[in-house]
Amino acid sequence: MLREKSAAVAAAGAVIEREAKFPKTVAAVQEWEEAHRQGENGLWKIGDALLTECGRPGKHGVNTGITALLRKASAELRERFGKRYHWKYLKQLRSVASRFPQAVRTASVSWSACCYAGDLETLRAAQKKALRDGADFDVDYIRKYKAQLARQNHQRKRQREPEYVTAREEAIRVAYESITLLNAFKKRLEVSRGIEKEIPRHLRQINYRLRRDRAPVHVKQQGGGMNYAPQIFLDSGAFSAFSQGQPIDVNNYTRFLKRYQHLVDRYASLDVIPGTDGQRTADPGRREAAAPIPVVHHDDRLCWLERYLKDGEPYIGLSPIKRSLHDAIRFLDAAFGLMKDGSGRTTVKTHGFGVTTALLCKEYPWTSVDSATWLKAAGTGQILVPIYVDDAPDYSLRPRNISISDRSNPRQNHVSWLPKVELEELGRFLKEKVGVELAEARKDVTARWRTNVTYFKGLEASLGAQVFFVSGLGKKMRQTLLQCGARCHLLSYYLLQSRADALEKYVETEDEA
Repeated sequence: MLREKSAAVAAAGAVIEREAKFPKTVAAVQEWEEAHRQGENGLWKIGDALLTECGRPGKHGVNTGITALLRKASAELRERFGKRYHWKYLKQLRSVASRFPQAVRTASVSWSACCYAGDLETLRAAQKKALRDGADFDVDYIRKYKAQLARQNHQRKRQREPEYVTAREEAIRVAYESITLLNAFKKRLEVSRGIEKEIPRHLRQINYRLRRDRAPVHVKQQGGGMNYAPQIFLDSGAFSAFSQGQPIDVNNYTRFLKRYQHLVDRYASLDVIPGTDGQRTADPGRREAAAPIPVVHHDDRLCWLERYLKDGEPYIGLSPIKRSLHDAIRFLDAAFGLMKDGSGRTTVKTHGFGVTTALLCKEYPWTSVDSATWLKAAGTGQILVPIYVDDAPDYSLRPRNISISDRSNPRQNHVSWLPKVELEELGRFLKEKVGVELAEARKDVTARWRTNVTYFKGLEASLGAQVFFVSGLGKKMRQTLLQCGARCHLLSYYLLQSRADALEKYVETEDEA
């Protein structure tokens, strides 16, 4: 009897001590088990061992015999260490180790985070977003980021489907017709507040949703598709008028707003240029049209900002100094300090006039900003190109201002002097993001317009704030903006006041195919 027990123990020991078919994997699992499965460094070692002894993953759908090796390794590990090591679990360990080589692994990123990310590109994108959001980078954040990414990809895929596009266009057309009928009904019967309650509920809901989502004022059907009109921000043009010695009449500005208020999404109050002897008056059109956006300039006393806040203004414009970035930051710090509540949140919407510097855009919580840089730079033969970080354009950094026209002076930032790496990034941005060649951008101002608009659209997506593009009244300029997806335009009343029906023609001009 004693001899039989000794033989059984010896046989069991032989199973454990016999030579392993996957020695590196067994050694890694042995080390992991002895550490009581604490820490995730052991999982990386097991995955690396499986890569060495079973091979790297092959192409999808191709039988390379690796699955059979994983099954054998699983059988050996389960015999030695228990049922925990199923072959699918080993496949996951090997897959994560393959997608994240040792050269890119860091101690600050856990194995679980890499596993949930799935690939290096997604991991780095989630890290950058967490850094911008000021959130903790962990498995839960990656899970939420991937869910948000999946929803966005699904939405983009649906929008490319002809059936979805057709249904969406039809819904917009029906909604616009309903709103047209609603407005006509109000105007004809001069509805009061009590009568308005009798308007069908679904029409009032459509009206609210279109206004909430900032739908375009004019939506017209053309050639089987929908033509969207631009969203207009009307500036008073007081500075241009002051420069030309032609002051703007407040009454004329008010009458213009009353006549074209159905075409204007928002407008600025009539400015008093700092340093002049003018005095502020009541904002024009406050009772006659929608509420204007009062503007506080860098040389104004902040008591005006305090007054606007006390009056309950929902939207305030800020115009920082252009000569010095330091003075602009000092002015904006003081202004936003007054507009924040006890929790540090801004209590009103803000618009930055001429604020498109990456630093100022990122530092302050703007609702919208405007830019004439895209137009001025293109006119002098210059384009704005973002800096590439981790193989993607990073709009949080200051862009490269590159001179590419043959007529521009061969300065340090001219394309002829660019290093090879920067020249490759320039060509890649023009080809992939803009859809033009470098030779075309050097000769054609329209191609430079498109390049600069594309940059500011990328900056807009990075900021989360609307960018209004300062535009003239030319048809070609308008078409270029709309073709690039820039539907937020800033026009000057100073240019419109002497041209009859110019605003109406600008908004309602049909795009060429």
